Amino acid sequence: MKQSILIAALLFLVSAKSLCGTKILSISFEKNGGPWLDPILDGMRTNLSYTDIEIDFVNTYFNGNPKFIHDQILTQKPNICFFPDQYLLKMFHASCDTVKAKVVYVSNTKPNTNINKSYSGIFIDFPANKTFEIVNKIKPIKSFGIIGGSWPGAKLIASEIKEKIGSKATAEIYTTDKWLEYKNKINSWEKTKDSIWVLIPFGVYTENDSEIDHSQVSKLIASIKVPTIGFGSVKGEIKRTFNIGPDPLKIGKYAAGKIYQILKGDKPDLHRFSELEFIIDKNSLKAIGLDKKLPSGFEHFLR
Repeated sequence: MKQSILIAALLFLVSAKSLCGTKILSISFEKNGGPWLDPILDGMRTNLSYTDIEIDFVNTYFNGNPKFIHDQILTQKPNICFFPDQYLLKMFHASCDTVKAKVVYVSNTKPNTNINKSYSGIFIDFPANKTFEIVNKIKPIKSFGIIGGSWPGAKLIASEIKEKIGSKATAEIYTTDKWLEYKNKINSWEKTKDSIWVLIPFGVYTENDSEIDHSQVSKLIASIKVPTIGFGSVKGEIKRTFNIGPDPLKIGKYAAGKIYQILKGDKPDLHRFSELEFIIDKNSLKAIGLDKKLPSGFEHFLR
């Protein structure tokens, strides 16, 4: 009896020791954090602090070179790699076949079967069709534009939006890394489109090679007279007319659970995250003259 208790105690100590100093390497497009990444990491830290795992977070900015991910994993030797973006996950999956790493990711486009089986993910089920139907009741849409920055994830998201609702209205996709081109396109679409989908503008730079701030985009779209639509954090810095998305803090807390399960030996799986909130910015709606056209029952969406 004493021997079995001693063995159990030793196994517990070995297990506890193995979870001390557990390193999580987060790689993202957000150079200095932001309204998407920061709350996710806060949620992860909060929930993991209640477990028996001592976490060492390492956050790094993706420099555009696929080899960067490979080199960071070899250098940092993380227990878990975390990707808050599906494009980085796909890049890792395609270029890091010689590196063995456990992965947890967040995606707002459905990953392919091979990725589903290999890594543990949180798939945010973005209801583009439902969003279109809601906006279309307030402002009939025959044509719309989708604009984003130069990061490859923008084209993935834009293509999915176009695929889902392109049969209901004419869609045009535009991505650029130049702020002047970005502004000119939005200003031209104001005259030709019924609405503009504004994606998070990662990878858009001024003439001085500084990445634009989200507040600059908010100021720009506040000056035009067509409704803007966005998918992302409902607490984000970009003030679109219509916005649908999750609370990134909740995403982070759920990701913490995924990390804990993987570290404890569970098999990878994919979870569909559907806790989304639809918000109508009342100031923007009033500025474009649609506040009087809000259908009955839509008042609870106003913020």
